[in-house]
Amino acid sequence: MTRPRVVLAATLFSLAIAVAAPARAAGSAAGTVVDRDGPLPGATVVLAGAALPAAKSALTDAKGFYRFQGIPAGTYEITAFLGDGQKFKLPGVQVANGSETRVPAISLFVETVQVTGKSLDVVTKDTTTSGETFEAEKIATLPTGRSYTDLLKIAPGVSGDDGSGGQSVYGATGLESSYLIDGVNTTSVESGRPSKEISFDLIDKMELKTGGYEAEFGGAQGAIVNVTTKSGSNEFTGALSFYDTPASLSAAPARNGFGTELPVPNDREISTSVGGPIVRDRLFFFAAVSRKNSSRVAPQADLSSVLGETVQGATRRFAEDSDEADLYSLKLTWQPAGRNRVVATLMSDPRLQNLRDELGGYGGDHEVRTGGTTASVQLSSILSKRWLLEAQVGTHSENDRVLPTLERRSFNPVGEDRRLSYASVQLRGARGADGTTLPGEPSLKYGPYAYSGEMNGDRQFAKAAAEASFLRHTVKFGAEYEISDYEQSLDYGWGTGMALEWSDITDRDPATGAPRPGRQTEELVGVRRCWGDGQGDCVDWNHQVRARGATGSLRLFAQDQWKPASTVTLNYGLRWEQQDIRDAEGSVLGKMKDNLAPRLGFAWDVLGDDRSKLYFSAGRFYDTVPMQVVSRAFAPRILMTRLYRSKNWTDIPTFLNTLNALPGSNYFGVCPVNDPIYDQGSSTCWDFESKDLWPDPFAYATKKGILADKVHSPDGLNSNGTPVSFVPEVVVNSGSLNRSPIDPDLKGTSTDEVTVGYDWEFRDGWMAGARAIGRRLNEAIEDMSLDFGKTYVIANPGGPYRFYADPSNLDLVNPRYVPGSADPSQAPGLAQRFGCEPGAVCAVRNDDLEAAGLGAFPKATRTFRGVELTLSRKLRDKYWFNLSYLYSRTFGNYRGRYFAESEERDPNVTEAFDVPALVVNSTGLLPQDKTHQVKLYGSYRVTPSVSLGAAYRFATGSPISATTDPAGGSTPFFGPIFLLERGSVGRTPSLRNLDANVAWEIRDAGRAKLSMYLDVFNLLNEQKPVRVDEQFLAVGQPKAVIYPGLGAYISQGGRGEPLDLYLDQKFGNKDGRVTPNEWNAWANSLNGAFGSLRELYAYLKNETVPDILSYDSKPVPAFPGFANCPASLPADPTECPALNAGFGRAKEIEAPRSIRVGIRLTF
Repeated sequence: MTRPRVVLAATLFSLAIAVAAPARAAGSAAGTVVDRDGPLPGATVVLAGAALPAAKSALTDAKGFYRFQGIPAGTYEITAFLGDGQKFKLPGVQVANGSETRVPAISLFVETVQVTGKSLDVVTKDTTTSGETFEAEKIATLPTGRSYTDLLKIAPGVSGDDGSGGQSVYGATGLESSYLIDGVNTTSVESGRPSKEISFDLIDKMELKTGGYEAEFGGAQGAIVNVTTKSGSNEFTGALSFYDTPASLSAAPARNGFGTELPVPNDREISTSVGGPIVRDRLFFFAAVSRKNSSRVAPQADLSSVLGETVQGATRRFAEDSDEADLYSLKLTWQPAGRNRVVATLMSDPRLQNLRDELGGYGGDHEVRTGGTTASVQLSSILSKRWLLEAQVGTHSENDRVLPTLERRSFNPVGEDRRLSYASVQLRGARGADGTTLPGEPSLKYGPYAYSGEMNGDRQFAKAAAEASFLRHTVKFGAEYEISDYEQSLDYGWGTGMALEWSDITDRDPATGAPRPGRQTEELVGVRRCWGDGQGDCVDWNHQVRARGATGSLRLFAQDQWKPASTVTLNYGLRWEQQDIRDAEGSVLGKMKDNLAPRLGFAWDVLGDDRSKLYFSAGRFYDTVPMQVVSRAFAPRILMTRLYRSKNWTDIPTFLNTLNALPGSNYFGVCPVNDPIYDQGSSTCWDFESKDLWPDPFAYATKKGILADKVHSPDGLNSNGTPVSFVPEVVVNSGSLNRSPIDPDLKGTSTDEVTVGYDWEFRDGWMAGARAIGRRLNEAIEDMSLDFGKTYVIANPGGPYRFYADPSNLDLVNPRYVPGSADPSQAPGLAQRFGCEPGAVCAVRNDDLEAAGLGAFPKATRTFRGVELTLSRKLRDKYWFNLSYLYSRTFGNYRGRYFAESEERDPNVTEAFDVPALVVNSTGLLPQDKTHQVKLYGSYRVTPSVSLGAAYRFATGSPISATTDPAGGSTPFFGPIFLLERGSVGRTPSLRNLDANVAWEIRDAGRAKLSMYLDVFNLLNEQKPVRVDEQFLAVGQPKAVIYPGLGAYISQGGRGEPLDLYLDQKFGNKDGRVTPNEWNAWANSLNGAFGSLRELYAYLKNETVPDILSYDSKPVPAFPGFANCPASLPADPTECPALNAGFGRAKEIEAPRSIRVGIRLTF
């Protein structure tokens, strides 16, 4: 621990010790206020007693319920009244240590005097909602991270972070839940993840609704996370906290399967809060501030030492990430009269992350600035003795900006707002950072962080609801209107993004295929991606992708809780939602208007003693479409991918030094300034600003006109005097410069859920439960290409696919179309291809797609079935705990908003249905399938001042698939193909995690309390793989065509992709050209064809095709990369160059054991 941390901790400790006395455990008291008609909302309840320095007050909710927490043991008097009406007093309320006193109902017409110490009912017999509630006192006893989302991990039904930034709940991905803080929807406008961070000490209560929730709640297929923050009262309270997770106390991190060492955590946080009255009994405040600092350090390769030659700018030995966040909040509560309450909240969370490329270089260094402001005003008003009104207006904003670090931006300026950086070298190759042999080849990445840009999202809302309890009914109905604006700019590395790999390629004799002695040469293979201009060039930095749009949502609900008998409760309701999608001008381009979500629940107190409940619930749940879809629909773009091959570079350092050259050096690299004089014709530097492809001056006479990137030395020669160039052999354009049409009859994404369960309090405070859960996805929204990657339509998979045949959209209607013409400029637009009239709505069905040879899109499917057993003990005397076991299966062809195979977090525009080939073998066990899950958490008070807490989690590993290159490098499908049934290859290891803590409390004679904490995370320190590389076939390389003077010869240096000749001969019309239809036919031939990796390998190894270019048409391997591989599937994939050397290796592992110390002073 550093000296400032020691001084701060010692100061707080000494301050508390000076007034310390033995600690006394706190209790709580709760009950209801009623009148002759039933529960009474809005009544004021005051708790007073000798053990309290000042009285506490609370208002009853819509069901007449109130609760006081943190009460010292003793005898109290409770006073209840409504507005300025008569006050009724209840003396003799006994509160015991470590338990909750159940206060009998207080009637404002018949005073109640009998008080018991029995705990509140463990079985909540009137609700059919599943989930968990975490209150502040319970949270303080658990070892968790310092974010409210960390609490979700230990709750039943939650499978943990699935890589999306959220928590997977009962089969739904982490981007399908809704996150509310003080009634404000803080779910990300862009993606659906949680987008607001608050001080952990600000949490008063967090309700997690995982299923069966009422019609009042919607906008989610996963969970509803509802956080209530602390409020001020008539007594001043405050807290000062310090938490530290020093790297020196963490276990040594393990390396993942690619030799990358996890960075060691070094976190600290200081927070403070204060609350109290501004005007007693009328105006209160609560404010909190938290400062978080985090750093991560990982060892980094010195590329110069690895390669044995100096490489400019590649001498960094460690990469350090930094993360700084400031969390502010202010809450004002105004009670102008007994029947009204106004609450205003303001929260802000600016954050700055500086992230270094820990794999070995500077080009990947980038900073991320996030944060936003959330504000609202909420009114609660008692309209009469029966009716309670709640209304709220507010706003939520979020910002996300990604760009190269300040250090990189200032190093090599190009232009006023955009600057370049050094090369980044990713060492995934044969020479690892520690000298060990690792799978794959060295990979170079040049330019600034490849996917920079900025996103701004704003949400404004207004909602109101009225609730009343009378006779046997509690009814509630309400409305909400919400509008969200979204703006995004995406700079694809400002046109500079490039990943390169260096390979030793052996030249082969075209007649025999045998290596030719002495002809082995160094070869550079590259992949470059940029936004294309549609003419074969990258767009310049002033014309990157910009997206603007908006969405409006209207929601109505009505619900009733009816008790036809004292032991029977019916909960039923209906929710209606409508959402439209608008462009920047406000025109509505798509509307989901028939989103009816019925809810039904039934609960029966079987034993009639308030100790058991048999329940059933059924409902439909729609979520809200995030605005990331606008980025695709309203920001037309062409993603241009160039695949390169270049010989005659003498070595890697020569190439790197050419690109990294500084003014005055012996090399010329990136052009020093953004000036038109360097555009297109410069032979002295590489200009990224505009048309960076230019005629290759060193091309052979037969290849004149080939465009090359300007990567060469000033005289066009390398250091040995050999002509060099960097020629893109393959250029693939994906996307369009026209908007993606939206189905005008788009159906909202929804899930149906049915739950049946039984809860039983078999002894005081002890409850056992069992329930069965079934969930089924009804519809999904995705972008799908009906013409193999040129035009995407946003619609529901399974069809029909409707879109307006806009005559001004050249992708849909080509005015130069000539039926039967072979001229590409006269080809039909998408609408014309399917016989649709311009200016009308076009409907395309799967039959039409199959007739066109493209293949059909199936309906999106996802089914979750589970059985959950629970056992819990409520806090009484010294301890409490929750134990759950969940057996479940999640099966289908669609994971949800997060596409795990390529780690794509673009909700509703993932790769899942981009082209029909990507659904081949896609039905199977989904990545979120966890067959067995066990969770146990709770705390035990050893003495009145010392308590122990623990949280244990066990989960079966995730299913593993076998795919092609996720980036589409070996196929033209723009994503991974499942070579076997999804999830059938195996599973990642099962994970066990045990967190523990110990807390020591010291109290003085008054309210001051000092708490000291020691938390240990991942006590078992197993560091097992969480995710593995599922790419089975190696990344495809462009197939070099050699002209030895006798015809053409296709190099055997390919990887896992099939030979073009094989596709044309076996799946096509044998015309010598490979078409999308033939690729589709090959992909569909894999559907269900193989039951294991061994069967698949045998096919890839042994399949042949007649070589029609040879005089005797001798058979040649259909997959040339497997020609020199072992006869059967090797245990080590590095033995076969056509296999991905990293297949099955860990891409992510568990964090090492870490220890956090904390000290908290409250008063």
